[in-house]
Amino acid sequence: MGENWSPVEDTFLLENASRLSYEELSLYLGKTDKSIRERSFSLGCHSQVPGNQKVHRVCRYAECRRLYRVRYSLYKKQKKLFCSQECEDLYSALFYPTRQEIESKISSDLSFEEICKSFKLVPGVLYDLYLDYNLPGRDSSIEKILIQDKAKELKRNKLVKQTGGTPMNKFRGGYKPCLGVSVRSGWENNVLLWLNEKKIKWDYEPKSFYFEEVKRGTKGYIPDIWLEGEGVWIEVKGYMSSVDKTKIKRFKKYYPEEFQKLQAITKNDKVDSTKFFKDFGVPIYAYYDDIAEAYAHLPNWIR
Repeated sequence: MGENWSPVEDTFLLENASRLSYEELSLYLGKTDKSIRERSFSLGCHSQVPGNQKVHRVCRYAECRRLYRVRYSLYKKQKKLFCSQECEDLYSALFYPTRQEIESKISSDLSFEEICKSFKLVPGVLYDLYLDYNLPGRDSSIEKILIQDKAKELKRNKLVKQTGGTPMNKFRGGYKPCLGVSVRSGWENNVLLWLNEKKIKWDYEPKSFYFEEVKRGTKGYIPDIWLEGEGVWIEVKGYMSSVDKTKIKRFKKYYPEEFQKLQAITKNDKVDSTKFFKDFGVPIYAYYDDIAEAYAHLPNWIR
């Protein structure tokens, strides 16, 4: 008997089947490779699908993201990207830049962050537009940073499974309508909810810092949150890998002035990540356990 799949798991599989391996998908979803392959085939994730066959897809409108069935030939021609006419109308009403507008910015030699600011977009939305429009820059250093982060988490989860445990960070990220941004983890989702509750203005991953002189290993760092009113970078960190430590050390070396603005949110005062930040001169902005104890009742809190 096959494994049961939830709509959330189906959505994650459809959105990531083209860029993650079966092994990686298995680690994220906590399912066997065989189950991943069978579900991919039944949903129509493979490129070799008969044109008249109906496949599952995810509604392109970010506030919806529901699964719908569509004839594969229509999907390939990009004539059926939404689950309903209502979602298509709502999406059309959004003021996203066109391909030509983004290309003009790229030709002007603007950085990725400058393009984000010019269109008032968060990086995650601009990534999606780069993919949708098939624009150059998908192999830029900022994309490589994201790939490194993914690889780090997959390696950690694989190690936990080999020792008899379960993946430490089942995927809790994605677009959050309550926040208006795409986050990478449940902790980040909850911290942003907490900041909203405290009426603290924030920007999520607004800037990337590249280590131009570095030729091997970690070549950049993206702090999680910027608090404009306090002039503080916030790093939300649970488990602290060697790659994470290298990022912080290189951030201090290559961007000493920005490093002075860095503070961290860790689980509590007993974990290794707290010790690392304190030893390295990074103040603790708050402890996640304290935040969760007082604010876990908030709507859209992820447990």
